[in-house]
Amino acid sequence: MRRTVLGWWVLMMAAAWPQAAGAQVFLAASANPSFEVGPLLVTATITDAVAAHTPVRIVWGVVAAPGSAGLDGDLDLLWPGQIAGIDAGPPEPALVAAVERPGTRITASGHLALSTRSTASLGARFTAEPVEGGAPFVSFERQSNLTGRLSTGSLIRIPWSAKLGERDRLMILELKADRLVRPHQASWLRELFLGRRYDVALSFNNVRVSPLFALYLRQRDHVVHLADDVSQLTLSFQQARSLQLDEIAPPGAMRQPSDGPRAPETVSLVLNRAEGLAPQILQVRFGYFSGLWAILPLVFTVGLVGLGHVAGPLVAALARRAKVMVATRLHVGRERGSVARTTGVVLSRDTLDRIVPGDTTYGDVLKLCGPFGEQHQSLTGAHQPRLVYRGRRFVPHRQRTFGWVATVSHWDIEDHEVVIEFDGERVRDVQAELRRMRGAPPA
Repeated sequence: MRRTVLGWWVLMMAAAWPQAAGAQVFLAASANPSFEVGPLLVTATITDAVAAHTPVRIVWGVVAAPGSAGLDGDLDLLWPGQIAGIDAGPPEPALVAAVERPGTRITASGHLALSTRSTASLGARFTAEPVEGGAPFVSFERQSNLTGRLSTGSLIRIPWSAKLGERDRLMILELKADRLVRPHQASWLRELFLGRRYDVALSFNNVRVSPLFALYLRQRDHVVHLADDVSQLTLSFQQARSLQLDEIAPPGAMRQPSDGPRAPETVSLVLNRAEGLAPQILQVRFGYFSGLWAILPLVFTVGLVGLGHVAGPLVAALARRAKVMVATRLHVGRERGSVARTTGVVLSRDTLDRIVPGDTTYGDVLKLCGPFGEQHQSLTGAHQPRLVYRGRRFVPHRQRTFGWVATVSHWDIEDHEVVIEFDGERVRDVQAELRRMRGAPPA
């Protein structure tokens, strides 16, 4: 159950990743091969230049079953996408016949560098022995019947030799994969702050590319399985000091930091033999922050701070001026009688008529007018106490009306002042004064 869930998780991640992954599927010359591939080491080397062609090295050995003849013919390798090798030349007729179908177009052909070395020389300074003629390949494209998209695949043929089947012999194939690394789709703002990001993926047993699936389907009983040896996919990132790894999938992949100023940083995934023909995919999202991208966030932050100190007062003044202009020329309200704005205490005519000198008491005045009047009391002389109520009304003169919003030609400012004098506890005199002028609305 756990293996099934993990397999579905890997398939969903592969479907969501924004690019095709490099896949390695070996096909034997005869059905039900009596040998296996092991170990298998697939390494892609990535630099901060992020070139369109990524160098890939594939190292493998052949393990024959006890009592079997082992490798008895050429070995084919499927790779999605276009590749390039040590030379470009006309395709071999046998490879063309293997991939030729209606709608297929050859896009590249030539030979890849192929060499061999003994396992006894591993770790020593022995150069690999080149195989004369290398490995012929052909890249071809075909349109998918389901999606209608053009996709490219490559067929590589490893010629049979006596050394190819030796137990203590490793084969080394070198190629340049086209668009193995692709820019990650992101907004310009994200790229401005974080720099450009890239996606890269390597896989094993992944034949979802339309041209390769047709070859696999016809020869699925020729598939060579992994031996019980250590096999892994590796992404080797150069210039590790300026490398930023954002995402790594699956979680079981191992990241090995650089152990020196010039040593690469690697991300690897050990291939699980028990997975059978299920795709096993290593995916990484990364970026290099060397050059301008390394200091751009700091420069941008310092620039914003400096711009804030310089332009802050100017922007604030312009904002205040714009606010006053909008408040002066526009008014929001439904009815003409309720559009005035009031500050302080403005007593109405009806309230003033209810204040009767000689009859209304001090307490009655507070009930009618409120407790917010100014209390004036003379400390010298015989002046009686007074209550002074001051208020201001802002009255707009509306013109064109658009629903609740209306334009304003000008504002009238009314200053109201009411002075109430007392003789003991009763009102002696009431004086009311109104001053009107044009002005700006309240803030």
